[in-house]
Amino acid sequence: MELFFADVGCENGNGWVFMSDKQKGLGQAIRDFMPTAEHRHCVRYLDNNFKIVGHSGLALKQRLWVTARSTTIPTFEAEIEKMLSQSDAAYRWLQERLTNH
Repeated sequence: MELFFADVGCENGNGWVFMSDKQKGLGQAIRDFMPTAEHRHCVRYLDNNFKIVGHSGLALKQRLWVTARSTTIPTFEAEIEKMLSQSDAAYRWLQERLTNH
């Protein structure tokens, strides 16, 4: 299990972000320990799971990473639509994941 964290500088203590692989129970533990912190999943693990379920190939991998790096909702939506044009199954798989992770 890997767990990364950062204090992004909010004075009220609400600036903590935890990034982890998707360990069972870890999300709840973070919510219990620091209820105002954000919990994100590492894209590397998302990418690995993406390949395991059969979405392989460099083009899909690159699209996943570009989508994950989106910094605005319109950009994210545009990138995920590009994934739909590449693979309907990969698009559906990604749609089932929480976008805030």
